[in-house]
Amino acid sequence: MQVRYEAPRSDLEILGYPPDRHATDVAIWTVGSIITALVALVMVTAILRVSPPVGIMVAGAVVYIGSHEPARRVIIRARNRRKELEHAFAAFLDLVNILLAGGAGVESAFIAAGDAGDGWCFELFRELMADARAERLDLWCKFRDVGLTCEVDALVDVANSLQLAGQHGARIRQSLSAKATSLRVRSMAQIEHDAAQQTERMGVPMVLLFMGFIVLLGYPAYANTLGVLA
Repeated sequence: MQVRYEAPRSDLEILGYPPDRHATDVAIWTVGSIITALVALVMVTAILRVSPPVGIMVAGAVVYIGSHEPARRVIIRARNRRKELEHAFAAFLDLVNILLAGGAGVESAFIAAGDAGDGWCFELFRELMADARAERLDLWCKFRDVGLTCEVDALVDVANSLQLAGQHGARIRQSLSAKATSLRVRSMAQIEHDAAQQTERMGVPMVLLFMGFIVLLGYPAYANTLGVLA
């Protein structure tokens, strides 16, 4: 089985994280984990009087966790960034649909919708549309390229649908409306799923707190009962 010490290239791309910098972070974390593992090995075997095999296992676990920590952080950040980008893209499509329904042209609707928002997502949309105009390409071509590079399926699906719709305003408006509705439903489902997971995680501390409360109340009675029986 191949062990991955570095994050996927798509995760680095969506974060704007240079691969050479990530490789440097991996090397630093690996060296630091090796030093920490050696210290842990000495402490476990000499101070705590644990057998050498157990100390070696602990040291190996420290090295494994430390060498994989940079990639784990990048993957988590990239996953959250993709969710944020999909939510912003759904709002962007809703704005485009409103402008198209108001009689705006396709290109002007895209540009106006990009100018209406702020944050890094809308800055990315404006940058992509500016690059497309500079290269005399359709506005959604750059969205597809970024979607393929960063593995954001929503961008790729919308771009492909718009390409199939061609230059007809009515067909583009219908395609955008359907995709915006689909993205909105998927975003709401994802939000509800995340909320349900957070609720489940909150249930574990509450159960442990309740068990501790029961033990706190029951131990004096248990101790008194043992004292009487003794």
